[in-house]
Parts: sequence; C-alpha cells; structure tokens
Amino acid sequence: MQTIGGLLSSVRSEGGPGSWAALSADLADVPLPATRSALEVVIRSAAAVAFGVPISSPHGTALPGALQRELVSVLDRSGLPGARFSVRVTTEDDWPAVRAARIENATDNPVSYGASLETTTAMSEDDWRMRARRGHATDATSLVAIDDVSGRWIGMMSAQQQGGLLLTGVWVVPEFRGRGHGVAEVLLAEVLAWARGRGDTIALWVDENPAGARARAFYERHGFVRTGRRRPIGFAPGDSVEMRRAVVPTGAGPGTAPGPGPGPARSGSDA
Repeated sequence: MQTIGGLLSSVRSEGGPGSWAALSADLADVPLPATRSALEVVIRSAAAVAFGVPISSPHGTALPGALQRELVSVLDRSGLPGARFSVRVTTEDDWPAVRAARIENATDNPVSYGASLETTTAMSEDDWRMRARRGHATDATSLVAIDDVSGRWIGMMSAQQQGGLLLTGVWVVPEFRGRGHGVAEVLLAEVLAWARGRGDTIALWVDENPAGARARAFYERHGFVRTGRRRPIGFAPGDSVEMRRAVVPTGAGPGTAPGPGPGPARSGSDA
C-alpha cells in the first residue's frame, strides 16, 4: 500500500530545513486518497503543524515558492486524478489580476463577493492594492489558485482577523467547481491552516437564497454550522446567514485535517 508519507520521504527540500522529513513520518501510515485535491488537503493541513505556518505563508522560515514547487512535484508523482493548479498568497503587484478576478466574481455572483458589479468596478487602484497586500499581512490572508496549464486565476479565498476570524471573498470559476477539481477544498484547507492558533472559531456569511444552497452544503460538509445570526444582503434581495466552525487547535496532529467535499464555495464579503 502506497502511503502519503512514502511519497513525501523522497522530497529533497530547497525550501526549508528538512521539514518534509518530519511530515513524512507523521503521515507514514496514511494511505493515498482517491484524488489529487484530497491528497493536497491532507498535506497542507499537516504541513501547518510540521512547519508552524501554512505552506503559502510568507512569514515562516521556509520559502513558500520552493515549498509549493515541491508540493506540486509530490502531487504529480502520486498519479492521482484531478486538476493541476497551484495556490499562493497574493502580493501588492498582483492588484490588476485581483481586480480582474473580482470583477469576474461580481459578474458571475455578486453576493458571493459581497458587492455589486457597479461597486466593484468603481473601486480605485489603491483599493485593489490594499486587497492584494492582504496576502502578506499579519492579520489577514489572500489566496489565489492558478491553473498550471493556462496560468489563469481559477479561484480566490481570503480571511481576516477582525476581533474574530472571518472567511471572505470565496470564489471559484464555474468550470473548476466541484469535487473533481477540488479547488475550493484546497483553498479552504490553506485558510484553515492559516487560522490555526489565531482563534477558536472562524465564521462566514453566506447567501440564504436558493442560489446559495450549494455553498451552504459545501460549508456544512466542512464543519460549519448556522449560528442563527442573519443580515440583509443590501444590494440584492434576501439575507445572508452566519455559519461558524471550530478551528483545529495548534497542538492537534495531521489526522484532524478536514476532508474534501463536493461543490463550489461562495461567501462574502471581501470589502
């Protein structure tokens, strides 16, 4: 039986001081899951324990670019089916791409972004630079999933520490939604890895209208439950409802990683 630890044992890291070896031991007896994205969720969740920060974090001792390349190599060697994409934090220089992705988001589903298309297109360059910088902030993260074949941005997800932890700006392009691709699952795993040690729970607001049914089901599969709080969407009919889940404690091991589930993830707002 091939295991995740066996795959990781051959990594020769340029990104850090041998952390993959410790991760290999942690996952030595964990069998390979069925899909590439499910494997990536387990590795990213366990890496947050072994490395002390998420793979994408710019604040750790390891080099996130090198770790991402090494992770992609491991995923390729697994031979598992699924989309080939990379996840990284955004930088201020990404602001034109962040703007383009969020305009596409607001065009497809403005409630998932938390702002109308008119409001989104009216934002200034400074507004977009601020949002792009969140990837390197100490109290926020901003993640992008990029198709390794075309270079297209295929998904985004953000989180902020504003008294409590809040998941925002969740969006995946329509053709990369669903469990077969796993983009939303991987992005969520990396956000939850970022949230470790920052609070006990993380919340989000999601559309209560029928259009939000798949998003609500996705979050429920990943441990989010309704709190009973609601608020008007404002720029569209209906309400958003709050959902919340526990954050895995800092001392918890790799086996506590959330499992993947089907469907696109959507929540607002990213304002």
